[in-house]
Amino acid sequence: MAIQNGNQESGASVVEVAEAEHMVRTTGYLSSIDDIKALPLKVSKKGSPLILGDVADIELGPQMRRGISELNGEGEAVGGVIVM
Repeated sequence: MAIQNGNQESGASVVEVAEAEHMVRTTGYLSSIDDIKALPLKVSKKGSPLILGDVADIELGPQMRRGISELNGEGEAVGGVIVM
């Protein structure tokens, strides 16, 4: 049962790059914030690992709001379409 629970896929969010959104998902093995902090990025010539938690603040936050509009990055804007 532990292997089955540890190998689940989950959607994380989206990353916006050059006005395109890319879906981010995790596949297995990551089950806590500490697991994400421990992800190795590279290993030094001396063999010391550089982990994600060393270079980034990682915390659980609210889900992204979807379906809203912003005007010039200054908060929410209201728009409407009138069909006559």
